[in-house]
Amino acid sequence: MKNFTFTILFCISAYVNAQTSIQNLDKYWAYRDRMRKDLTKIGSEAGASIPISARSIGFAFDGAPAKQCK
Repeated sequence: MKNFTFTILFCISAYVNAQTSIQNLDKYWAYRDRMRKDLTKIGSEAGASIPISARSIGFAFDGAPAKQCK
């Protein structure tokens, strides 16, 4: 029974596809691009080039509504 189970699992695993190095590279560049465009302000000023700690539109980091400039 143990050999039968092993054989079945081995046969099923032969049809499983893993990611290729090209797919991993494409995923890396997509994540890097998103990090640079959406989650980091690139610059030489104080606080620049540090990833944001939270992402929320219209709210401050503690959950309170953000102050609106008029």
